[in-house]
Amino acid sequence: MEGPCCDAKKAAERIDRINESCHGEVLGFCFDTGHANLVGIDFESFMTTLDWRLKVLHIHDNDGIADLHQIPFTFTKNRENKPPRIGRGL
Repeated sequence: MEGPCCDAKKAAERIDRINESCHGEVLGFCFDTGHANLVGIDFESFMTTLDWRLKVLHIHDNDGIADLHQIPFTFTKNRENKPPRIGRGL
């Protein structure tokens, strides 16, 4: 499910407002590719909208349905933490 700051334009406005109130660049954005993938966010559009406000890029793999937090390219278990049945996929 989407949460706070899933709208890039609103996130950028919020960052700008906080930075202006602090009279300096004290806040930036961390974009999480795995979580964005789960909710269907367009990476390019989101990051382009954030522009210079994007300070950290957190990259992790998932299957697009659930966040499995496995090492990239090692999806050897399904969401129930069991190996796939031969010939039946995950």
